[in-house]
Amino acid sequence: MLHDVKLVFSLREPGSFLVSTYKYGKQIGTVPNTMTYDEYIEQQFALLDAGDTPGNMLYLVRAKFSLFLRPYVEIFGRENIEVIFFEDLIADKKAVVQKLCLFCGINAHYYDAFEFKRYNASVAIRHQGLNRAFNQFRTTLNHLTFDKPRLHAWLRKMRFALEPVWGKLNRSTRGEAFACSQATLDRLNAFY
Repeated sequence: MLHDVKLVFSLREPGSFLVSTYKYGKQIGTVPNTMTYDEYIEQQFALLDAGDTPGNMLYLVRAKFSLFLRPYVEIFGRENIEVIFFEDLIADKKAVVQKLCLFCGINAHYYDAFEFKRYNASVAIRHQGLNRAFNQFRTTLNHLTFDKPRLHAWLRKMRFALEPVWGKLNRSTRGEAFACSQATLDRLNAFY
């Protein structure tokens, strides 16, 4: 039904993607603070070997992007698909966005003086349980007020005012030491 459709996929290098899911999991409390990255990857392989995929846990397979891109290429054709990588976007935002504009046939000059900001950076959380409760409370409020536009808009404004304060109170002051063994790197390289 779609004619002349253009599809854009933004991907990450699989290793970086897994590091990000690990850090984000720690931030939202789905990965225990005590779990190392090596243990996280081991857990991913164990779930894969068991054929067990509870919820969104199996990020190991989600990073095999070709599996997910193949059906789109078959339906829409490679010429209608642009793949960009997060790492390229971080390295040169303007060049990547201009490339996308060219692909989509739109004027890239809008981005000549555009200020690219970073949003949603993962942070180390001091109290996972409190953070999980805060996120659940926020989600519940969203669901309860979504059909009440005025109340929803007011709560959204309050959220944007309070979240920076909450972040400062609950952000860990010590940087998270990140380490990955050579054995884990070798196993991931062989898998991908």
